[in-house]
Amino acid sequence: MVKEPLFDGQLLELAKRQLEQERKQYYELPANFALNGFFNTWYRNTPNYQDSVFGDEKTLKNVSLEEIKSFFNTLKNAPAFCLGQAQDPDSLTDLVQNRIDWPGYFDDFVVPTLSLSTIEDPIEKEVQFKSEQAQLLIGYGYDQSLPVYFKQFGGLFLGEYLAGDESSKLFTEVRKKLGAAYAIDATNYVNNSLFLISTGISKDKIAVASKAIKSGVGAVQAGKVDEDVFNKAKAALKRNYQISADRQDLILIQMLANALRGRDYTFEQRINDVKQFKMDKLIEFSQKLYFNESYCLK
Repeated sequence: MVKEPLFDGQLLELAKRQLEQERKQYYELPANFALNGFFNTWYRNTPNYQDSVFGDEKTLKNVSLEEIKSFFNTLKNAPAFCLGQAQDPDSLTDLVQNRIDWPGYFDDFVVPTLSLSTIEDPIEKEVQFKSEQAQLLIGYGYDQSLPVYFKQFGGLFLGEYLAGDESSKLFTEVRKKLGAAYAIDATNYVNNSLFLISTGISKDKIAVASKAIKSGVGAVQAGKVDEDVFNKAKAALKRNYQISADRQDLILIQMLANALRGRDYTFEQRINDVKQFKMDKLIEFSQKLYFNESYCLK
């Protein structure tokens, strides 16, 4: 399958139809449509980074068999890595090793930097969409060159502190007190230098929810951190990593991340880093954020 793939015109057309159907179903969900719109706006000046889920619609429809073959041929020389889990990894490695003979397997797999830079260029955008509720996404950028540990754990802690569970600050302020949100999430896209807060809200409460979200971030930037909520966030992150250590899919993802970054970072080390993370670091990370986009689908 890897060395001698089957290139067939009928299979290509079948793949196109399947992808188009998946694409249609994906964007029928307002949250997915809004997230794609947000990122397309975020990367409005760098279109190569737009439509990152399915790629350009025209390309999907018009791609030829020769273009697929050409793309496949470039993979033969691309840096490659073989990852896996087995009860007897040494024996399996011996079996597989002599078959790994592509040029790419002998190239350095480490990538110097995985994160994309962000240009501070604030924008607010509203898009009309037929749905019962609005989707509000507020994005903050930060410097790509920040230390990986600092921006990774700073973003994880801020996301958990603001929108991790029912005791989190934005869940309390936006959903409980204002009754404005059906759901609220805060995610750190460290490879995009982006901290994103997203929520599904009543259309008549967009302005008040937006103000509450910005105020929630602003409070942390001003050093106003609830110690109880911070400690709950720390406990939740520690628990998440403990669970992750028993999940094969997440173990493989960590192996890939380590291979890309040229390191050996374990879940035990992540748990220890969570334990060592202090409130002053959370505040410091929040102060590195700058508002860069508000995207509303309503």
